[in-house]
Amino acid sequence: MRLAHSPKTNWQANWTSVVLFSLAYLVPPLLVAALIWLPLWLHGRATTASLDSSRLAALRSTASDMRLREIEALVRDLRSSIPDSDLSNRVAQIRSGHLTLPNGERRAITLPFVATDLVDGTGSGQLNMAMLLVPDTLLREAERTGDDALLDLALRYVVEFAKFERTLPGHFGMVRNDHAIAGRLGVVTHLWRLYRSRPNFDPEVARVLLEHVARCARFLMAASHYTASTNHGVMQNLALLQIAASFPQLPESTEARRTADERLRAQMAFFIHPEGAVLEHGPGYHRFGISLVGMAIRLMAWNDLRPIDGLEERYARGVTLLDRLTRPDGSLPRIGDTYGGIGVRPHLPPASNSFVDKALELADATHLYPGAGYSITARTVQADDTVVETHATLYWSRFPGQGHEAAAEGSFALWAAGRNWLGNVGYWGYDSASRTDALSWRGSSAPHLQDENFRGSDDMRLTAVAGTPLGHLIEVGRTVPTGGVQRQLVQFAPLGWMLLDHTETRADLRVARLWTIEPGLSVSRQDDGSYIATDTISGWRMVIQFVSDIQPDVEVLRGSLAPFGGWAMNGPKPIEAPALAATQAKASRWLATFVTLMPPTTTATVPRPELQVESSDRWSVHAKDLNGSRINVIRHQDRLQFVGAGGPVAAAIEPASPGVMADRETVRRAFKAHLSAYPRFRTLEPYRSKVTKALLVPAAITGVAGGVLAGRRRLRWRGLMVTLGVWGAIAAWLQLVYFAT
Repeated sequence: MRLAHSPKTNWQANWTSVVLFSLAYLVPPLLVAALIWLPLWLHGRATTASLDSSRLAALRSTASDMRLREIEALVRDLRSSIPDSDLSNRVAQIRSGHLTLPNGERRAITLPFVATDLVDGTGSGQLNMAMLLVPDTLLREAERTGDDALLDLALRYVVEFAKFERTLPGHFGMVRNDHAIAGRLGVVTHLWRLYRSRPNFDPEVARVLLEHVARCARFLMAASHYTASTNHGVMQNLALLQIAASFPQLPESTEARRTADERLRAQMAFFIHPEGAVLEHGPGYHRFGISLVGMAIRLMAWNDLRPIDGLEERYARGVTLLDRLTRPDGSLPRIGDTYGGIGVRPHLPPASNSFVDKALELADATHLYPGAGYSITARTVQADDTVVETHATLYWSRFPGQGHEAAAEGSFALWAAGRNWLGNVGYWGYDSASRTDALSWRGSSAPHLQDENFRGSDDMRLTAVAGTPLGHLIEVGRTVPTGGVQRQLVQFAPLGWMLLDHTETRADLRVARLWTIEPGLSVSRQDDGSYIATDTISGWRMVIQFVSDIQPDVEVLRGSLAPFGGWAMNGPKPIEAPALAATQAKASRWLATFVTLMPPTTTATVPRPELQVESSDRWSVHAKDLNGSRINVIRHQDRLQFVGAGGPVAAAIEPASPGVMADRETVRRAFKAHLSAYPRFRTLEPYRSKVTKALLVPAAITGVAGGVLAGRRRLRWRGLMVTLGVWGAIAAWLQLVYFAT
C-alpha cells in the first residue's frame, strides 16, 4: 500500500528546490561581484601586531627626546603648517569653532573631533586637515606656552581621529592619501614625545596612538599604496624611515626600514639628476624635492643605513641650483607647478662644500644645466646711474611621467629691479577645471603649434650654446609631428634679450606663445606695434617688440578662460594679469620677441630692432642700447659675434655634449625599471560601481533561471554548468580586458 504525499508536503519540497537552485545559480554572479570589490576592500585594510606591556614600556624610553625633536624639525616641510608668529591667533580661532588654513580657506572646526570636518572644502583644505593641522597647531602652542589644556585638546583630537581612521573601509576625504599619512606622522611623533612622560599617562591611550603609527606604516609599505613615480613615493619612504627612527620597538619598524631603504635607492637614480636638479618639472618642485633629498640623507644615517652612492654630491649641487634659481626677493621663476610669490626657503640640512659643480658657467655669469634643463643668468648691471640686479631663466626640462608635467619646454622668465616681469601661469589648483589649460602650452611662453597636443614631444634638448662677456646664445629645440620647433635666447645687452623662434612645419600650421606679464603692471600698445609694461611705483618699464617674416597676430588677454590666458599664480588663487598671445601667421617660419628693460631715468624710446634671417643658424640683429649706441649680433653657423660698446667679441657656438642625452637615457631607464617593479594600483571605484550596476539585471535573470529549471533534473545541472561558464567568462573579461584598460 503506497502512501500519497500531501499537497502541502509536495509544495514545500518543490519550493525548497526552487530556492536552493536559485541560490546555487546566484553563486557565480556573487563570486564575480566579490572579484570586483575584493581588491578594493583588501586595499583599504591594514592589520597590525598587538603591543604588549614590555614593548609599550620600551617605546616610552627609547628614542630620546632630543632625537625626536631632531626628527620633528627635519620632517616639518612634509606638511603645511601655521607660522609660529600666528599660532596664538589660530588657536583662538580653533576654540571659537573655525580655522583659516594656510591656503586662505576658512574651515569649521568641531572639538574634540568630528569626521565631517575632514571632507568639507577644497582638496588642498582636506589635505591640510588629514595631515592633522588642528592638533599640530594646538601642540605647538601648548609646548610654547606650557598650556596643558591645549595638549589635552590635541591628544583627544588625535585619539578620536585614530579610532575613526581604524574603522574606515576605504577612502574618506584625504585621510588615506599618501602625502597626508606622511605629513601627519610628524604631528603624532610630536604628541608622543610630549605625552609619554606625563604623570597621567594611560597605556590604552598610548596603544591607540602607537597602533595608528603602525597602521600608517602598513599602508606606506604596501605595494598597492606606493606612488613610485613621484615625490609622493619619496615622502612615503621618508615617513617609513621616520617611523623606524622614532618608534624602533614597533613590530613594523624593521620591515619599514628595509622597505624604505630598498625603494629609496631605486628612486634616487631618477628623482634627482646628476647635475643636482629634482626632475619634477619646475623650480617649485625642485625647492620641495631637494628638501626631501636632504631628509633622506639624514634619516638613512639615523637608521644606520649605508649611504646612497653619490647622493650627497647631488644634494649639494641641488642646494646650489636652488640658490641660483632663487631671485633676490626670495621668489622663483613661475614655470610649471610653481607659485610666483615670495616663498619660504625649506629647512635644508647642511650640504657638503666639497663637490664638483656640474653646471656649465658662461663668461657672462650664466649657469647651464644641460641635462636637467635650466639656464640661469643672475647679474648685477649698470643702467644709467642705477645698479640693478637681473635674473633670467630659460627652461627645457622634460622627463615624461615623473610628476607635475607641464608643457613649458622653451619658457623664458625674467626678474629685474626688485620685481618679476615675465613668467608663465604657474601652479593652478587641482580643484579647477582650468588646470589642464594652465599646464598646457596655453599656459607658457614656449613656442608651440597652435593646436598641439598637451604633452608635446619627449625630446626637448639643448642643441647649442655660446658665451661672451657681452652676452650669450642658448639654443633649444624639439620635434613636433610635422617637423621641429626651435628657440634661441640671445642676451644682446645688459637689459636686452631676444628670443628667436624658428619652425619647420607645414605651411598651414601656426605657431603660438603666451607672454604672461606680471600682475600690477600697466600695459599699453604703441603706434609701432610694440607693447610697454610699466611699474607705476618704481617707474621701470619693459618694452616687448615682435619682429617676424610675416606680421604676427597679437592678442592682449586678461583673465580670459576661452581662450585661456591672462592669469598668474602668486599664491593659492589665480590673479588676473596682462598677457600677449603672439601667433605666427600661416607660412611664417620665424618670429623674434625682443624684451628690453628701461630704468625710470631713461626717457628715450626703444627703436625697432632690425633682424635678417636666412636660416636658423644664419642671421643678424641690429639694435641700439639705452645710450643709443649701436649693437650688432651676428650668427654665422657655428660662430657668434657681438659688435657694440664693448668692442667686437666673438665666440664659437658649441653643440651640446653627447653625454647629456646619455644621462637622460640613464634616468629614464631607472624610472621605467622602478615603475615596472611597482605597478600602480588603481582603485577604479567609478568603473567598479558602473559594472556592478550593469550586472544586476543579468544576475537577477540568472537567479530566476535557477528557480525555473529547479524542477527539471537534467536541465538544472546542465544550466548550472552553463551559468558557471558564462560568469567565468565575464570574470575573465573584467580582469583581463575591462579593468586592465
